[in-house]
Parts: sequence; C-alpha cells; structure tokens
Amino acid sequence: MYKLILVILMAVACFVLYAVQMDEEAAVQVFFQLKHAVNRAAHAAAQQVDLHHLADGYIIYDEEAARYEAERYLRLNLKLDERLQPTEHSFLKGAVMVRELLLIDDSHTFPYHYENAQYDYDVTLYKPGVILIVEAEYDRMFQAIGPIIWQVKGAAEIIR
Repeated sequence: MYKLILVILMAVACFVLYAVQMDEEAAVQVFFQLKHAVNRAAHAAAQQVDLHHLADGYIIYDEEAARYEAERYLRLNLKLDERLQPTEHSFLKGAVMVRELLLIDDSHTFPYHYENAQYDYDVTLYKPGVILIVEAEYDRMFQAIGPIIWQVKGAAEIIR
C-alpha cells in the first residue's frame, strides 16, 4: 500500500515539475518577443532625424518623434494601449515602462560609451544611435511563484 502512495506522490511531483518547466519555457518565449520589440522600437527611434540638420550634414534627433515612434512600435509589437498597458490580446499582464530613451547624435563624440549600473548595461556606439531600456512584468501561470520583472535593453545605430 505504501508503495502505491509513493508512486502517486512521485507522479504528482513529476507533473508539478513539468508544469513549472512549461511555465519557464513560456516565459522565455515572451522574453524573446519582448527583446525583439525593444530592438524594433530602438531602430524606429533611431530613424527620427531632424531633416533641417540632416541637410547640413549633421544627424540630430527629433526627440519628440523618436519617443513617439519607440512607444508606437512597443504598442504595436506588444499589443499595448496608448498608456503602454497590455490589452486583452497581449501576452503581458503588467505595464510596460520606458525607463531610458537616450538619443546619441552628432552633438556627442564617438565612440560613445554608455554605462548604466542601475540596469547593468553598457554599450559602445560608433555612430549616432538610440539606447532604449524598457521594464515589463510577466505574470506566471503559477501565482505562488510570483511575476517576473524584466529590464530589457536595446541599442540601435543609424547607418550613414
């Protein structure tokens, strides 16, 4: 009899471990989608050059347009609303926050080394570009484990 109980307990433990592993795999897939969205948003922001300065041969970013395009790409790729809150079709459950949007243009010297100890990120830009750090929360299937909070980093350089 005790062997039957042991087998049942082992089966339950194996199913729980399998479910936790499936939850981890789902989280990794969401992280990859989030990383791709951040990279696309950084590239979109890097394209927002002030045309008046560009005519003079300088790459100076239009900050308002760059922020708008970065947030627009995040909204489209992550299925967020205007306030960067997830919609019902989004795979995220928590808010997405743009923690850092840094525009490195021709007013800086290159190579430009960016270092942020708070988010454990450093990158060197050799041309004008954009640095983007986004924070997102992912609710796991098992509420006892707690949500995952990611700080996803991306950078994009503009091609001259």
